[in-house]
Amino acid sequence: VTGNPRIRTRSTLVGKIQVGEYSSIIGLIKRTQRIYGNVFTVSGVIAAFRRSALAEVGYWSDDMITEDIDISWKLQLNQWTIFYEPRALCWILMPETLKGLWKQRLRWAQGGAEVFLKN
Repeated sequence: VTGNPRIRTRSTLVGKIQVGEYSSIIGLIKRTQRIYGNVFTVSGVIAAFRRSALAEVGYWSDDMITEDIDISWKLQLNQWTIFYEPRALCWILMPETLKGLWKQRLRWAQGGAEVFLKN
């Protein structure tokens, strides 16, 4: 099960823009995926797993930058389903500068490519 992360850092324009981005991405996409019956990935900052599911897929890979995407794909390739619970909230810190945002998004892109190539 994955939840609904909310951005706590809103003191700069970059932070404020990410609030809207996260609301639309997490809110809209994950809710839509939930309607169709399959959420593609957990949000790494708020997720709960069955121990038996993790054991079955070999737990987390220690060589992946985006371990949340990696574990999501491993679970789904082994017929486990990911659910989204929008009422499960957590507050997260996000980059407040363009440089920080750029570095974060490069990490995410690299991590996504690693997971794609691995699986």
